[in-house]
Amino acid sequence: PVDAASVAAVRKDTAARSEPFKGDAELLPMK
Repeated sequence: PVDAASVAAVRKDTAARSEPFKGDAELLPMK
């Protein structure tokens, strides 16, 4: 099962990789 937190984390990680890093990119566990 996929929980909302995991989905949000994946989307955030994907957005950080595809777009220029923003301030909240530092909060990601891996860049």
